[in-house]
This record gives sequence, structure tokens and C-alpha cells, in this order.
Amino acid sequence: MPIKLYLTVLIFTLFLFNCTQKKSNLIEEVVLQYDNSLLETKQFTSNGFSFKTPLKWIKVTADSSAHQLFLDQNDSSTMIVNSQLPDVSNFIEPQVSFFKHNKVSFEQSVYQNNIMIMFALKMKSTNDSLNIIYATPRRNVENQMRYIESSIGSIFHKNN
Repeated sequence: MPIKLYLTVLIFTLFLFNCTQKKSNLIEEVVLQYDNSLLETKQFTSNGFSFKTPLKWIKVTADSSAHQLFLDQNDSSTMIVNSQLPDVSNFIEPQVSFFKHNKVSFEQSVYQNNIMIMFALKMKSTNDSLNIIYATPRRNVENQMRYIESSIGSIFHKNN
């Protein structure tokens, strides 16, 4: 693994790991740094949660589909909304972190193998939950990281 790529993933994971610091068994609220210019203007909603997709990622599923799939046509990075985790047997043990953002509880698991890096998010609010998976080719994770972080930072629950 190239050292620059390894350091990028390590720094991002450590940032999210630091979000898991607990006081009296409570998960701390964090403010994710995100850049609206890296996101599409259209806001999507699923299971009571709103979010924006990374810039130039197109929706490739029908509106009536139970799952929403967004794709970056340049490198095949994907965002899958409201889907269960795919088979992860070819990935190393995930790095897991917990944090709150916009009053929503997040559990993030980062899976890696030689080909890709996958960020699996589970969001919970009082009565609703949602899963979002971001997957990007390992060779492009440095280019996609700010877009993915911005998309995660755009997530909020409609009742909060």
C-alpha cells in the first residue's frame, strides 16, 4: 500500500476514532467539516434522513427502488442507501467508530482490502434508522475522501 494512501486512511480513521471518546457513557457530538461545493445541490430523503451525494455522482436506480445507488462514472465509486452490508469476507477486520452529528447517532465501520475501501454507516435517530455504504477504489480514496466526508456531514434527520 502506498504510504500516502495509508496515511490518508489512517488520519481519517483516527479522526473518527477520536469521535468515540465517551464521557459518562455518552457519545460526543462532533462537527464534521464538509464543503457544500463538493456536493450535489439536490437533497435526497430516505427513512426520515436527508443527505446530499458527492458532486457528479449520479443516481442509477429508479425512484421506486427500495435501495438507492449513486455512482461516480470516473472511477466507479458508489454510494448505496438503505442496503444491508455486502459480503465482507475478503476485507480485513473493520475499524469501528461511534459519533453524533446533527443530533444523529452514527456507527461507522471502515473495511479495506487490496482493491477498495468501504465506509459502512448506520445512522439512528429516535424512531428511524438508515444504512449508507460508500465504496471507492483504493487507488482513488485520496481524491474521494473529501467528497465522502462532505456527504456524511450533510446527513441529518428531518425531525431534528
